[in-house]
Amino acid sequence: MRAAWWASEEIDWPRPTRAGDTLRLASEIIDIRPSHSKPNQGIVKVPNTTLNQHGEPVQILLAKLLVPGKP
Repeated sequence: MRAAWWASEEIDWPRPTRAGDTLRLASEIIDIRPSHSKPNQGIVKVPNTTLNQHGEPVQILLAKLLVPGKP
């Protein structure tokens, strides 16, 4: 299986991270659609939020992934 290609549409760093922080990532697929230019692939839109140990967002990224489709 090939790896997905991705591009970020938007990235924000609302607060700094510090040495010793514990980080976790929350992601959700919000859109899936076929690629018009590459019929064997699809585009998946995924917002990712990195949270620190206090549950505060430290990074927010909206990514578009170009992924292989079903054969």
